[in-house]
Amino acid sequence: MNQKQAILPLVLFLLTTMFGMAQNKPTSVMPWEKVYEEWLDVEDVDNQLSQQQYEFLQDLYNDKIDINHASREDLEQLPFLSAQQVEDIAEYLYRYGEMKSPGELQMITSIDAVTRRLLLQFVIFNFGHENSRFLTDSLYREPKGLSKLFSHIRQELIVSGKIPTYKRRGDQLPAMKGGYLGYQWKHSFRYTLSASNRLKLSLVGAQDSGEPFFCDGNGKGYDYYSGYLLYRIPQKYVDHELHGPRLREIVVGRYRLRTGMGLVINGNTNYGKASMLQSLGKGYTTITGHSSRSEANYLQGAAATVRLFEHNQTHIDLTGFASWRNIDATLDTVESGKAVIATLLRTGYHRTLSEMRRRNDASQWVVGGNINWRWHRWHAGLTGLYTQFDKALHPNHHLRYRQWSPEGRNFWNLSVDYGYTSSVVNVSGETATGYCGAIATINSLSLQLSQSLSLVALQRFYSYKFYSLLGNSFSAGGGVQNESGVYVGATWRPLRGLSIEGYADVAYFSWAKYLVSKASHYYESMLSLRYERNGWALAARYRWKNRQQDGTSDAAGKKPLIWQSEQRMRIYAEYGNSGWNGRLQLDGSLCDKGSDRSHGWMVSAQCGWRSHWIALWGNASYFNTSDYLSRLYAYERGLLYTLSVPMSYGEGIRYSFLFSYSVGSHLTLNGKLSIVDYFDRNHISTGMQLIDASSQTDIELQIRVRL
Repeated sequence: MNQKQAILPLVLFLLTTMFGMAQNKPTSVMPWEKVYEEWLDVEDVDNQLSQQQYEFLQDLYNDKIDINHASREDLEQLPFLSAQQVEDIAEYLYRYGEMKSPGELQMITSIDAVTRRLLLQFVIFNFGHENSRFLTDSLYREPKGLSKLFSHIRQELIVSGKIPTYKRRGDQLPAMKGGYLGYQWKHSFRYTLSASNRLKLSLVGAQDSGEPFFCDGNGKGYDYYSGYLLYRIPQKYVDHELHGPRLREIVVGRYRLRTGMGLVINGNTNYGKASMLQSLGKGYTTITGHSSRSEANYLQGAAATVRLFEHNQTHIDLTGFASWRNIDATLDTVESGKAVIATLLRTGYHRTLSEMRRRNDASQWVVGGNINWRWHRWHAGLTGLYTQFDKALHPNHHLRYRQWSPEGRNFWNLSVDYGYTSSVVNVSGETATGYCGAIATINSLSLQLSQSLSLVALQRFYSYKFYSLLGNSFSAGGGVQNESGVYVGATWRPLRGLSIEGYADVAYFSWAKYLVSKASHYYESMLSLRYERNGWALAARYRWKNRQQDGTSDAAGKKPLIWQSEQRMRIYAEYGNSGWNGRLQLDGSLCDKGSDRSHGWMVSAQCGWRSHWIALWGNASYFNTSDYLSRLYAYERGLLYTLSVPMSYGEGIRYSFLFSYSVGSHLTLNGKLSIVDYFDRNHISTGMQLIDASSQTDIELQIRVRL
């Protein structure tokens, strides 16, 4: 397909989208993926998007939370709700009783319109004893009631497959020359059983393209399996006067866990700085089952939370967890001849002989606990964690940026978290140390100055000697190590329908980092505007980043630091109703690295239509960038449990078409066709992923069965 032939369908698609946007009447009903896309518009989607987070939200959407009978822990699972918003919801229910309709959420001023629409996709409003979806008191306290728990069972099976219409270099070469051991298809299954929204069983099997299936060293079928069994007791059935321990939740299998602000352990992933800030300051320890296809950031074993004491508005919870799992690693040998771990691998790929040899080459033990105390609006916690590997970590300390990487077999961390939350102010923080003997601390302050204005400030200091193998918290450098900085942000809603958000972040790295041989600085700022009226949404976003990196070596062999600047903008217009939705979007980038300049732009259109039994969605975009540095990203609708944010650079056009067809209430068929045509190259990608063509077409199919 030549350039003119490819652009013509795009032009027609743009005109169709504009016509559809102009002909329809608005409504507030929107699918959660679409509303979530609105929230992502203020996020740093360049490199922080997480398939794991997306799958977690899809699970929450399937098992909606009863907002009238939910605990704070239930609401804190939603990553887009801040600690203050959770507190305001709890305060509203305490003062006025159960919400009778979604309209009552408008009375909670800290929840803006976008967040409110997103929240409505994940909650239900059961009120009254007889209408509650949860177990009644008699059902919980009488043995015969437990059998009724299993009368509220919901089951779901999803089978997905991705069929490429091309062959990569790895598909054509024999295994002995580095080629892939398996076939091109990518497929997976997901089975979920839920009982009264309290008991949940999940099983997942996933196979990446190129991985062997029942052959070549993989006799168990799918390359990756995951599963868990979780039971959680509803808050409404925990006595307010507790004189002995009571189990609150327990999970067996694969799970993720977060305590405090994530300095010691945080298995949850976040989209960007704005979403990370929303998760900070929540005083509870959260345990979630791991049903993602991601092969990183999970524990394997068991975890449980027990309420030790409860009186009035005071309670103490104890959480314990243990894990043992095999991990992929690159091994090396030291002078003594012992095998050591040079690098921990988290890709999860086992396509070639070399990748198969690194599979399960090491193992890791994790054991720890957290005690959490809450008194009215105050909370505090203490977390301890011990980690042991079967082989010693032995990073290459000749690389300056890895000089302070963890080394040895045994590691421990200890932290204290603390905070205060009200309808006006939220203060939270965590301070941690460990075997390294260094300190890491993070502290935040949020203020709701008025119904229309809120401010947030955050300080963090992570010593370059500090390390936490399971930690994940707010950072500009991508880890809880070698960083100090200050973040300031604000949200202002001066008019109904108008929202203005902005932030500035300054960071200093006192030691070398990857591609940076000495201490360096980092600056970032963002401004976002969004206006909604009568079904229309108009928005604009600008983000600027400036960081230091190594330049070209001079005559003396030294590498001076140079500035790398990135400016990215987005403007879009959107209009939708109960059946139709359309969006036109323009993205641009301007990047400078020393004296080199790169720029790019992309125009895209989305159009969707749905009825009660069928849904259709289309996306088309034209992109033109100088090189990889000025690459652009844009979200597009994907199949269930599949996040799609393709990266575009060079010159070309991308199409995607998605359909969903429901056969009755139990069976749904989904499919997606994705095509990308490049005008500036004769091949795509590099290495074993090399495609000897200028176009790439993928077909995705999915079957969903619900009982």
